[in-house]
Amino acid sequence: MHGNNERRFAANADAEALTTGGRTRLAEVGVRVDAFRALSTRGFSDEDYRTAVTVLERMAFNLEETA
Repeated sequence: MHGNNERRFAANADAEALTTGGRTRLAEVGVRVDAFRALSTRGFSDEDYRTAVTVLERMAFNLEETA
């Protein structure tokens, strides 16, 4: 619902290359990330998800500023 690993990495396809094993591992990790995201955001609308991510990013930025 909220992400696609292939799409995230497609923008860097020309700049970086993965080995066959790396592509396999990336796909495996992507499946796990997508499953975790689907479970943890069950019942969230896309707008709710974007709001939550934005708030968490701001919180992380605020904490990084003080570190």
